[in-house]
Amino acid sequence: MPKSTQPKTTPQLAPKTIKVPFNHALSTPNEVRDRHRLKALKVVARFEQARTIDIAAALFPEREFKAALSAAQRTVRGLRAAKYVTKYLSDSRRVYYALSAKGARLLRDFAYEGGDGTAQATARRVCEKTNPEHALWSAFYTVACEARGLPAWTERELKPRYLRADPATHATMRSFPMTYKGGDGKSKGLMPDAMATLVDSDRSVIWFEIDRSARGPSRLDDLVGLVKKLGTKVNMGDGETRVLRKVVILCKTPSILRRDRTHLLGRATASDQLLRVRISDNTDEPALIEREPDCLDFYRRREVCKGKRVSEVVEVAGQVHLQLLPMHLSSYSYKDGAPYGWFDDGSLPFRDPDGAWAEPNPID
Repeated sequence: MPKSTQPKTTPQLAPKTIKVPFNHALSTPNEVRDRHRLKALKVVARFEQARTIDIAAALFPEREFKAALSAAQRTVRGLRAAKYVTKYLSDSRRVYYALSAKGARLLRDFAYEGGDGTAQATARRVCEKTNPEHALWSAFYTVACEARGLPAWTERELKPRYLRADPATHATMRSFPMTYKGGDGKSKGLMPDAMATLVDSDRSVIWFEIDRSARGPSRLDDLVGLVKKLGTKVNMGDGETRVLRKVVILCKTPSILRRDRTHLLGRATASDQLLRVRISDNTDEPALIEREPDCLDFYRRREVCKGKRVSEVVEVAGQVHLQLLPMHLSSYSYKDGAPYGWFDDGSLPFRDPDGAWAEPNPID
């Protein structure tokens, strides 16, 4: 039988589809890990101390809380193993971290790759603090605002703006972003625990107050004075002024939140002798109207001129937001069930019934 002259064909396997977990042309897993560690060190250097949830909010705000917390814990474990951060325990049994000399040196060495060329070790300063819970929460909400695309600063970052030298005596003088007149007629300065700015037509300001403990009579008066300033200008300390539109009061416990709300709305017993916020001092018309349990509208009188006719109108000058601090997040356990108070349910930086927050993104 004659042989076939056609060439033999070898069977070929069908090509397999392999899913590549990383785009190696852009970055390798080790490069992603190192970039996360560098950003985490910048967060610790900026605020002097930070917790795992602060790093999770800064680096992984777009993820669900469980995934963000796990990724932040892996990052912190690597930093501790390399001795870039130092671990501390506060009086309230909260774990936080400070920047070591080795970590500060790393940030300075990698300044050209996104580090911080001015970084200094903070471990020596932080070890003297027994309970920096107030500063930690201020940093957390500053990070939360920046993850939403809002420029924000803590009180420690704002203070240098208001320190200036007297040209006559060269002594240090201090100004404040907001002042009000107390019951004795004296002017008193107010400083926020954190501040953020909105990109809108009137260049609004969000003022954050962290109520970690119950306010005494003087601090309650400060709260009333602050709320009465809604709709007025705020000195930003750099020659710029903005309009105060939102005051966010973040309370540690429900009892502190109830006390603040009762004081503002005037729902107090005769024994408490608390004040009521009013539109003016000579009218009993309340200035605060509770739209929702955690959102109060502040109304202010304003004169409107139409030709030769002058009339008064009452308009919403701003809002007061009352909210609990997410204390459960800092000690969250996977046995606690589904977490709440994270970016995915609209709780950060605060619940706003009028606004739709932008999708969170990691901060630079």
